[in-house]
Amino acid sequence: MTKQILYKKEIPELIRYFLESKAYREHTIGVVVPAYNEENQIQDTIETLPEFVDKIYVVDDGSTG
Repeated sequence: MTKQILYKKEIPELIRYFLESKAYREHTIGVVVPAYNEENQIQDTIETLPEFVDKIYVVDDGSTG
């Protein structure tokens, strides 16, 4: 399996593929959410993730204070 970088415009197509093919049922789907000083927005960000996401990894990448 080759690794590839997904660009913002490709993400909706990927989500549509997973939903239509039900491929997500055969896999565990994890999402990495980088966060830098996002304490006020992180909840909203997480709540927008699709329900088929099984694991969410929030990574603090050097927040201040």
